[in-house]
Amino acid sequence: MQAQFFIDNKPFFSEINEQLKLDIHSIPKPYSVFFDVARNPFDRISSCLIKNNVLFIDANIIKYYQPMLKIASEKIMIVEVNEHLKTLDGVSAVLSFLAKNEVTKNDQLIVVGGGVLQEIGAFSAAMYKRGISYVHFPTTLLSMCDSCIGGKTSLNYLDSKNQLGLYYAPTAVHINTCFLKTVPETEIQSGLGEILKSCIIGGENCLRVYEEKIEKGCIKSFDDYQTLIQIALGIKKSIVEADEFELNYRRSLNYGHTFGHAIEALSEYTIPHGSAIVLGMILENQLSVQHQLMDQATCEKLNNVCFALLSEKSRMIYKKMSFEKILIFLKKDKKANGDSITFSLMRRWGDISFLNLQQSKLYLARFEQID
Repeated sequence: MQAQFFIDNKPFFSEINEQLKLDIHSIPKPYSVFFDVARNPFDRISSCLIKNNVLFIDANIIKYYQPMLKIASEKIMIVEVNEHLKTLDGVSAVLSFLAKNEVTKNDQLIVVGGGVLQEIGAFSAAMYKRGISYVHFPTTLLSMCDSCIGGKTSLNYLDSKNQLGLYYAPTAVHINTCFLKTVPETEIQSGLGEILKSCIIGGENCLRVYEEKIEKGCIKSFDDYQTLIQIALGIKKSIVEADEFELNYRRSLNYGHTFGHAIEALSEYTIPHGSAIVLGMILENQLSVQHQLMDQATCEKLNNVCFALLSEKSRMIYKKMSFEKILIFLKKDKKANGDSITFSLMRRWGDISFLNLQQSKLYLARFEQID
């Protein structure tokens, strides 16, 4: 399947197929995403635990697979994952773990977990001895479809999301959808939110496949996960290879994230990331209509698809928010520059542009109340 889409009027093309390897061109060197179809994902993980390599793993994952691990306990760092772990304190703990195990430049950090673990692991790997390599085994749908490529790593700081960060790509990424069998439904919905974002950016063909595979906010078949992940990564690959360090076109991937990050932080992370992004897309679609970039019919179509992904819990938390409080968090957004902030807004599916607005004059004629 070929996807054609436009970012700020520049055409992009993405050839999306079902191959089990996706090569990513990156600086300073390329890396690959491998799709592992083995029933036991820990077979591949165990093969990476050689020499003095160490394991950084989510406690919710290891409880299912610990009997399969053949590695000294002191070489395993197990953490309970939450958004508050994504801080300098979290990184400091990983650095201490690496130093205690006398990890060298020739060794690897094996990261098994979702996006939070990946960001802490990548940040730590970049800092330790001016950079050691790390291999990522994403275990959540969100990390499989989005954060595992692109090299971005961010930390929360002073109660604000993603204020510290750098770019540090993995040596390799191994995706096995079997991990999704143990993931809570809320995390699946969160991942589907990011997949929807990518499919809207990717255009008509991508959105059509999404609508074929998803019904009433749920995936029709477990086998469809890999197809949707490949579409999302294919779209992101074409963008980050053109603009790895977000100087221009990569900003398109912030669609839904400007309002979304504010909503996520305002909820104190009780709304999952992907669900907050879905809410952000709804608001940003309305903003696009308000500024005559998108017509109302397109907005209603996209927002109806978005609404289907929202859980009752996320809806209830969101309904207690005010637009004024969201604006307070917007001022801390990394895309803010003085009183202005840049939004990535859709004209229609497959056509996105950038709009710089003054925060002091920012308003929504319709601040959507979700029933």
